[in-house]
Amino acid sequence: MDVAQATGSEALRGVLRPFQLELRVAIRRAQESDLPGLEWFGLFSGHRDIIRAAFDRQLLGDMEMLVADLNGFPVGQVWIDFRIGNVEDGASLWAVRVLPPLRRLGIGERLMRAAEAAAWRRGETVTSLTVERRNVDARRFYERLGYAVVDPPPDYGDDGTMGARTATLLQTQWLMRKPLAPRREASDARRGA
Repeated sequence: MDVAQATGSEALRGVLRPFQLELRVAIRRAQESDLPGLEWFGLFSGHRDIIRAAFDRQLLGDMEMLVADLNGFPVGQVWIDFRIGNVEDGASLWAVRVLPPLRRLGIGERLMRAAEAAAWRRGETVTSLTVERRNVDARRFYERLGYAVVDPPPDYGDDGTMGARTATLLQTQWLMRKPLAPRREASDARRGA
């Protein structure tokens, strides 16, 4: 029986049963045509300049933006910044997100694995990220993937004190790191061998 045949009481009794969808999601590098979609229907329209700047940095090779593509729409993303941190931090991951209705389906984990692989290919041996302290679920997610909270947080100030911006961020966020599988040629290149 289809919707046209179902009467009101039959429809209420469950004649219109749930059905299952198969979703084909591809993790790929962001393209310029993805930028409007990364605003997620206006949710991140206030970040338009940040998204554009990140994409421009991708074009320069300083960053890589990965998206989870579902039928041409970016339903998830992670940005890998190769210049934001220091050697101890390795590549910095940020803007990690999946559209809420598609969470807990494995998209976030696949994005993270792809980001770690991209960092590893660039010779990084560590990835780092920050997590809002009130976002306990995200912290658990990252811990499950092998990230650990850095405690105490590192000292980033040139004068031996933590910079004001970093100090403020770390009061509201956890800094987390994960060592990646070591690559001999990457560690040799960093040592100048």
